[in-house]
Amino acid sequence: MYFRKAEPVSMARLWIVTIFVCSGCHRDIAPHTAAKRSVDEKAVTPKPSVEMRPASESDSLQSPESLSTSTPQIETNAHVSQIPLGNWSSVTLTGNRVSVNYSEERKRLQEHPTQVVREYIAFLDSTNGNVRTTAMGLLRDAGRLAVPEMLSHTKESASLYVQRALFLILGDVGDQSVCKDLEGIYLSQRESMDPRTMSCLVEAMAKLGGHRYLEIFRRHLASADGNEDLQYTLAKVLAEMDDRSGTQVFLKMLKSIDPSSKRMARKYLCKLYSKDFGFDEAQWRAWIENQK
Repeated sequence: MYFRKAEPVSMARLWIVTIFVCSGCHRDIAPHTAAKRSVDEKAVTPKPSVEMRPASESDSLQSPESLSTSTPQIETNAHVSQIPLGNWSSVTLTGNRVSVNYSEERKRLQEHPTQVVREYIAFLDSTNGNVRTTAMGLLRDAGRLAVPEMLSHTKESASLYVQRALFLILGDVGDQSVCKDLEGIYLSQRESMDPRTMSCLVEAMAKLGGHRYLEIFRRHLASADGNEDLQYTLAKVLAEMDDRSGTQVFLKMLKSIDPSSKRMARKYLCKLYSKDFGFDEAQWRAWIENQK
């Protein structure tokens, strides 16, 4: 009888001990569990959402056709401010992204072409790289309307960057009528112009004038020792005219440590000789010598 009466008491005490031990374990484990849960929550906490949508035609933020990629509109909670760009009121800066209402800019360009083009040219000298890129796109989009002012500023600008950008854009949007002006700049500043700026001018002349400058560029290449950028540009534009005067420049480039230079050298050697010896400068040189 004693053991039969004691049995329920023992079971009750067992339950009490079990509850006590479990609650103690819970107190010991809970802080660690909470800490782990906190870390996990931080790891999966979503970042602020960024909504992307293409711009409508009425409020276009698409790049003009002259730009290689389209720029979707980005809406965030970040601060959006008007950047101090004079009358370029349709341009905003969100973070480091420049957004442009191109339809409004085209309207302004038609109404005040000289003033607007001058604004774009001034922005080529901006310290913000995205503003400079946007200005170049707008000048290309302006096309022939921008040519007179761009030609004028290639002679007046004190900024090498602006000069280089304008020469490259003129090569894209100009026509045969621009060749005479570019040729005049070339002849008058050939000895004094910065080699990289001269390279941009040579590219523009080659795009617009082609073979009419073949002999001029040949002579220039022969006297361009020491200016590797200019030598490469002259060799490249001559190769585009199927002229082999720049062969030695390309052979030298095959030994460059710059992979892109080596690829370009191989590309033009293959174009000129219809052979491909890869990047083996010795094999190229031996084969070319045997063709003489």
